[in-house]
Amino acid sequence: MNKISLNLNFSGVILPILDSEDGFQRVPLKPICDVVSVDWETQRKKVQSAYLARRLGICTQSFLWAGQEREMVAIRIDRVAAYLTTINPDAVRAAGNEAAADYLEQKHQEWDDLIHAYEQQRGDMFNAGQFRKAMAMVRIDRMRDPVLKRLALAEIGVSIDEAKQGSATGDLFAA
Repeated sequence: MNKISLNLNFSGVILPILDSEDGFQRVPLKPICDVVSVDWETQRKKVQSAYLARRLGICTQSFLWAGQEREMVAIRIDRVAAYLTTINPDAVRAAGNEAAADYLEQKHQEWDDLIHAYEQQRGDMFNAGQFRKAMAMVRIDRMRDPVLKRLALAEIGVSIDEAKQGSATGDLFAA
């Protein structure tokens, strides 16, 4: 029987993706920590605390890594972004990894914008369609090209005037 292997490129590091017995896909956590220049031992201890282990779906799995099978701490692939929000970009920047710090700040800002959009909608975003639309608007707001921004908004059925909500700044979520 042939075995299909999937990998994920995370900032130049190829992460193997494994299907776990609980039905979730996981990736090893240490290479992610290495990419963003955080101390692995500190992070390993942090994610193995009871709460974060449950929240992030942390477990130990065997991965084929660098030609060897190794036991590695793994994280659910759908929880990597949540894990990244636990890392302080200033600490990453102090370690000399400016690009990773900027990436983390961008991800944190996206989450903050989403929460702000939720609060502006007064809870209506839990409607699945509205939630997806709000997530799309957060990403569209990050676009720099006004033509692409207008096209993307049109694709989700929002006019640029609706998106601005009367804001003079052009920020989709400006109050």
